[in-house]
Amino acid sequence: MKDYKKYLNPANNVPMIEILEGNRYSPDLNKTGKKISIKHYLNTYLFPVGENHENKPLYPLYYRVIFNRQSVKIKSNINLALPTDSFDIESLSEENSTLIYREALTLVNIISKIYCKVNEETLNPYFASMKLKSKLEFDINQIFNDFDYTQYELPNLVKQLLMNEITKFAEANGQSKLIEELKQFIKMPSPYQLVQYLKSQDKIWKKIEDKVPIHIWFFDIHYAKFLMSNESYQKLGATFTDLKHDLHFRECFMKFCHEESIEIDLYDLTQSLEDIM
Repeated sequence: MKDYKKYLNPANNVPMIEILEGNRYSPDLNKTGKKISIKHYLNTYLFPVGENHENKPLYPLYYRVIFNRQSVKIKSNINLALPTDSFDIESLSEENSTLIYREALTLVNIISKIYCKVNEETLNPYFASMKLKSKLEFDINQIFNDFDYTQYELPNLVKQLLMNEITKFAEANGQSKLIEELKQFIKMPSPYQLVQYLKSQDKIWKKIEDKVPIHIWFFDIHYAKFLMSNESYQKLGATFTDLKHDLHFRECFMKFCHEESIEIDLYDLTQSLEDIM
């Protein structure tokens, strides 16, 4: 049994890096007009998760978000553990550096979009007249309460996009009540499966089935196959930020689509997902 007594007192200086500091990125990622700091660090306040080949303790990767005079700490979705003496910009491997950079960019983009959306609602005359401004104040702790990074990954966003299309079609054809009733009993149905059922009840649903490209209906399967061939995106799934701003991801995914004879218009998909972010 390992002796963990030596780890009871954490290091005085927690190893921390701000990988976006000094790095340029698209202004579209942060439209708040304020700085969003994403600082990754090794959580030495926890027991190490193991040791490396040199018997050095490995600590899990966390990050701290600082924005709008608020801060929050949360475990990284990269699921990485490193020794404290190799956690700096110069010592990080290219792969780990890229993963941390991608996660930081995605977090900046998520915070920016939520902050701007809250501001838009707060400035809305309706909310102002109802004196609801205090309820809409931006709270970074609410964003990261039970934060689930995977909900921002592309398959879930595409699923949300498809459900939005189904809902709009239902409203236009007087069938929204049925959709709402089904949602009460099925938390997040498969869009394609749902359309097949609806089509069996009313042939009008074939219109939306034909409207959406077949490869978008099966995007989650294509994406899963893509992950099987790309270890880096297995470690940190691709988000809207990767789709729109990461040339490497676009090249990798387009190559995969070409090899699998899949026709997906990434520009059109990016524009469509922009509306639901």
